[in-house]
Amino acid sequence: MTQYVFAPAGAKACRNNWFRIGIEYIGSKQGGVGSAYSKGKRYIRAKLNCSGRAISRSCSVCDKYFNHLYQQYGPDVYFFHKEWCSQIVDLVISYLSDHQNDPSLPQIFVQKNYRDIFNDTYLSRYNQLHWVENTNYRDQGEDAEKIYKALTQLL
Repeated sequence: MTQYVFAPAGAKACRNNWFRIGIEYIGSKQGGVGSAYSKGKRYIRAKLNCSGRAISRSCSVCDKYFNHLYQQYGPDVYFFHKEWCSQIVDLVISYLSDHQNDPSLPQIFVQKNYRDIFNDTYLSRYNQLHWVENTNYRDQGEDAEKIYKALTQLL
């Protein structure tokens, strides 16, 4: 059994990399060696004890051809880790909302509360997960419902 639920990512115009920018911001505030993104991933892994792949997949769009109707929905999908998705999202958005007074905070996050940052960074993924739950796409509806409810509790 897989650790992830996947959902078609939809049109490229509806996607953004703001969640990844949030992880890079976290990494820019950490010591150590490597890129800001890798330091941000290490920070999240240390806080949550989750895998780096779960973090990477929380902010990227991946190609998927097998066990996916890619001819109908396109090859790009979002992945949601069944166990860690909501905790990763909560940690990143909480960190961003707690550092509103930092002058190096990227402009896209300035003067926003938790819900606004969630809407800007994760809403399209959240909506696609809800679609998977409602349509039971590829028999993932039950798992998608659990993740969706966990993300809803964050709001």
